Amino acid sequence: RHRRQAPVLRLGQDRGAELAVDGENQALIVFPAALFFLALGIAATTATFSVVYGVMLRPLPFPNADRLVRIVQLLPPRQGQTEPGRGGLTPEQITEWRASSRTIQEIGSHGYVAALAELPVPVRLNGAAVSVSLFRALGVMPDRGRIFSNDDEQPGAMPVALLSHRTWRTRVSSSEQILEQSITLNDRPHRVIGVMPDYFAFPSLASASVGLNSEGEFTVVPEFWTPLMPAKRPSGPATGGITLVPA
Repeated sequence: RHRRQAPVLRLGQDRGAELAVDGENQALIVFPAALFFLALGIAATTATFSVVYGVMLRPLPFPNADRLVRIVQLLPPRQGQTEPGRGGLTPEQITEWRASSRTIQEIGSHGYVAALAELPVPVRLNGAAVSVSLFRALGVMPDRGRIFSNDDEQPGAMPVALLSHRTWRTRVSSSEQILEQSITLNDRPHRVIGVMPDYFAFPSLASASVGLNSEGEFTVVPEFWTPLMPAKRPSGPATGGITLVPA
């Protein structure tokens, strides 16, 4: 059984088969098949634009979105390749640039953290460790409590944590008393200092290395955040400022 070719492909080859002009009324007549494919084409175009807008055009949901940039370094091409590779900065590079750069106001990094939490029963949560400076650069304030401060990343400081709005709502029943209380993450007590807004979803955990939480869910939005402790500043001469060049 042969499949009939889509009429939309015939429009350019045989206009009389799909479009006709009524000679008496000079009205354009569109047959249902053509109308259907026109509607289908519009729907496909709308869907494509939605994807492009969501991925490339829509601004980031942060107050300082127009000032945020992602920094990568070019690496030597791998064997058999001609294009240079791209990689992130090392913790030592970030510490050095944070201390010496006159161009960048804030710089930081983030990573994935899985934790067994007691809220109040043991559950597995997927979270993120984020540099204090990076969290500050995003400019998003919590619904309750405060964000990380420089004191939270100092050696010997008591571990602290921010909860996602969903974790606060589903794990502790939206309790206001959870602020400044201690919860256990991976057998270490952490003081809860804030609850982030429901829309806050940085960084995305969409990665094959992220496991399921206790509900068997693949969580793209972090369920909690902890400060990412900075690396020690490398010894040697300072690197000076950073020069921005076109990509």
